[in-house]
Parts: sequence; C-alpha cells; structure tokens
Amino acid sequence: MKREADIDFGFTGPMPDGSASYIIFSPKAVMLSFIFVFSETVRKA
Repeated sequence: MKREADIDFGFTGPMPDGSASYIIFSPKAVMLSFIFVFSETVRKA
C-alpha cells in the first residue's frame, strides 16, 4: 500500500514541519493527496 502511494502521488518525503510533500501527476492524485494530507494533519493534532 505504501509503495503504491509513493508511485501514485510522487511522494518526495516529509517536510521539516512534518507535513507531506507531493509532486502531483494527475487530477486523481490531486484529490487523493488533499485527503491524505488532511488525514495526516488530523492524526497529528
């Protein structure tokens, strides 16, 4: 699952502030990356 996400989203690794950084390749990846980043933010809060 993690490896698939890395390929789909173009995952570039965590930013210094702890949020995820993405290179977006497609509209699907745009939407999913927003959902993923939001869920990560909520989980850290």
